[in-house]
Formats: sequence, C-alpha cells, structure tokens
Amino acid sequence: MHELLQAVLHETELLSRLEQTEDNDYERFERLVDLRQALVDQIAEYGKLLPSQKQAVKAIMEYDSIIVRHMERMKEEAQEGLLRINNVKRQKAAYDNSSAYDAIMFDKRN
Repeated sequence: MHELLQAVLHETELLSRLEQTEDNDYERFERLVDLRQALVDQIAEYGKLLPSQKQAVKAIMEYDSIIVRHMERMKEEAQEGLLRINNVKRQKAAYDNSSAYDAIMFDKRN
C-alpha cells in the first residue's frame, strides 16, 4: 500500500501544479481517479492505517480542492466545445435544409 500511496501523492502533486490543461491531461486526471479508487479499495480491505499512511492520506486530501477546480475547468471547456459543435451542426443543417420546393425557374420565351 505504501507504493500506491506514494504514487497517488506524486500524481496529485504533479496535477495540482498545472497552470493550464492540455488536451491529453484528462487522461492523467482519469488515471489519478483510478489510482485513488485503488487506494480506497486497499484501505477498505486492510482497515487500519499506520500513522505514516494516515499522514500521506491527509497530504493527498490537502490537494482535493485544487484537483477539483482543475477537473471542473476541464468539464467547462468540454461543455463549451460541445456547444460550439452543436451550434455548427445547427447552422449547417439550416443551410443544408433541402426541401422538395427548391428554386425552379422557367424560361418563357415563346
């Protein structure tokens, strides 16, 4: 469990220092969530933590608000991207809307 605690703490510290998120950062946050879930599962399995392990868990939890802010910012960016995509689709559909009564012109030269 010591290695997992250190891995979670290390990844948490790295991600908390990000100034701006990149396109592939969501994968790093997803990995962090998976690591934290594995840690929670191990803690539930073993039950008791040593004082040093408790201290490491507290250190991890100190970064929670920063990590949540980063994740919320990525969520907002994704929502904005989806809105832009949907707006483009709507605009394209409005221009591409072809009906049975497209413009037809007759030439009356008789």
